[in-house]
Amino acid sequence: MVLKKYHATVKKRKEIKEDTWQVDFILDDDQKEFAYDAGQYAMIKCDKEIKDGRNNVRAFSIYSSPEEAKQDKKISIVFRLPSNSSEYKKHMVGCPIGEKITITGPMGKFVPDNKKELVMIAGGTGIVPFMSIIKDVLKKSSKRKITLIYTDKFEKRMIGLNTLKKLSKTNKNFTFVPRFKRVDRQYLEEHIENKKSQFLICGTTPMVKNVISILQEIGIKKENMLFEEFPGY
Repeated sequence: MVLKKYHATVKKRKEIKEDTWQVDFILDDDQKEFAYDAGQYAMIKCDKEIKDGRNNVRAFSIYSSPEEAKQDKKISIVFRLPSNSSEYKKHMVGCPIGEKITITGPMGKFVPDNKKELVMIAGGTGIVPFMSIIKDVLKKSSKRKITLIYTDKFEKRMIGLNTLKKLSKTNKNFTFVPRFKRVDRQYLEEHIENKKSQFLICGTTPMVKNVISILQEIGIKKENMLFEEFPGY
């Protein structure tokens, strides 16, 4: 896909979990559809000057599915807002509705294979690109088998929990496995049925490295893995 710039405005924002925010952007009327593959990310630039030394721009995985973006011209992002958050994030949840932003993208190769069964392993906000991927895959093929292992400290922190529970109940080929501590070898072996699946891992750098190491130990080839690290900002 060709990298393009799109003009948009802040349409809506809400705290969906404690210290976790969703911000929705709407493309300006004169802007064409923002086409992307589920799992990709975009650069979001605030038009207003923010004194954080990083040119008012950050990369965000896209939370909304491509279908949602096509229908409503809406792009959604989700992020944590801890007490030590950057000035950028603080501005994003405090700026006026209607503030102008620029979206550059799409970017990234965290896009699943079109045919293989999928095993997704998410830690914390690493769930964000998976929400887009899961909704997209299930819309295209309800017969494709997907397993999501989602880890976080507490259930109340889990992003998209109600949606994931609903999708797992209405799609027999989607298995949702919540986990409230680190995954280990035994746990992964218990929940991996097909080692020839494609494995997608997303979370903090230590989490991603740990999962990759375990998968390799149990015989998963790295060529069958896609991973993305969320450093936090």
